[in-house]
Amino acid sequence: MTLELFLIGTLIFVTIVFRLWMNEYDLKRLIKTLDKKILQLEEDKSRAEHWRDQWYKHYQYFSDLSNKISARNVVLMKENENLKRENLKLKMRGSHTFIIDEDTKAAIRYAMIHSHPDKGGKEEDFIRFHALYEKIKSK
Repeated sequence: MTLELFLIGTLIFVTIVFRLWMNEYDLKRLIKTLDKKILQLEEDKSRAEHWRDQWYKHYQYFSDLSNKISARNVVLMKENENLKRENLKLKMRGSHTFIIDEDTKAAIRYAMIHSHPDKGGKEEDFIRFHALYEKIKSK
């Protein structure tokens, strides 16, 4: 009977020690898992902060750009109003002068040269372009 009690006591003791050892093993494993999760969360937080900073930089850039465009739009609207007033004044005076830039002059000269009969163009087109070119060249 004492041997049986001793064996039962030893079995209970071994079971308790084994359970404690398993609990310690599980706790260590759980701590390792939690450490990995904490590291992952810190990396995610770092990435989130990085993207937040990038987003803020882009937001600032586009906000500044929008403000510049709005300011430029106001200037252009004022210029447009001034040009409309000038145009109205010219119309009221009966003046039909046009301001022709260098690109337009070059385009008319190009059309005149390529409409020349020697280049395969029509003579009436060449005459019209030549007259127009001479007219704008004098201005």
